[in-house]
Amino acid sequence: MKIRILMLSLIGMIFFNSCSSDSNSTNSTSQNLDPNTILPKKIIEEELGSICYEFFYDQNKINYIQVDTFISGEFGGSGGVNCYFTYTGNLITKIQLGESGDEKGFIDFTYQNNKLINKKYTTFSGGTYISDLEYVYNSNNTISVLSNGILKTTYTLSTNQSYIVSKDGGDLLYSLTSSPFKNVIGIKEAFLDLGYDVNAENVNPEFDFLDILFSSTTRNIISITPFPGGQSFDSLHFRYAYNELLFPTNITRFFGSNIFGALIYEGTYSIFYQ
Repeated sequence: MKIRILMLSLIGMIFFNSCSSDSNSTNSTSQNLDPNTILPKKIIEEELGSICYEFFYDQNKINYIQVDTFISGEFGGSGGVNCYFTYTGNLITKIQLGESGDEKGFIDFTYQNNKLINKKYTTFSGGTYISDLEYVYNSNNTISVLSNGILKTTYTLSTNQSYIVSKDGGDLLYSLTSSPFKNVIGIKEAFLDLGYDVNAENVNPEFDFLDILFSSTTRNIISITPFPGGQSFDSLHFRYAYNELLFPTNITRFFGSNIFGALIYEGTYSIFYQ
């Protein structure tokens, strides 16, 4: 068993080094990088294993993401898949998981007045499964999020409706610095979800990694903290390290346990820019 663990660790180190070694990517920044054009080139997520996301662009639109995984532990393994993005104008309208002819699934996005109103997941894993997230914009400055017709959460918007100030009876706190995806077109509109718990039933496990990645990195959330006496859920916390342009180079995700009353480490994102 010790030999197996050692081999898995060595494979993980090789994976991490090969994924992160790129002379065109840097955690800091050089003087020739413009804060108005900087784009993430690679993001490495470390939790139970490693997930390496490498981004390929058509100008400021994502063309596709190459995803390589190494999951440690007894049932671990490695693999890879590409995620292909389709835009209509400046909005992401489809993500295809896997190669054409061998698709693992799709996410279809529907908008109204440039606002996300529906996100439909179609997955192929022992059959065809379809699930929807519907976003209803209410007159009281809230958004109701329904999963297959069942209310899952409610977002309260800021007065100017530019960001979400609370969800599930909890407050959101943001950093005023730049998101890694600040200059990437369509990401913020497509991945409205915050806290990545709307899909807690795990009905779309093939797409969990994308939902978690973008909800953890697109809005510079510092914390989601439940109101006293509100709905019972663990708080979420994010800690950041920045480069000289104040773009995050490292995001560490924690949850605050209501049982133990302490922050518990969940995962880390290392971000490299081109």
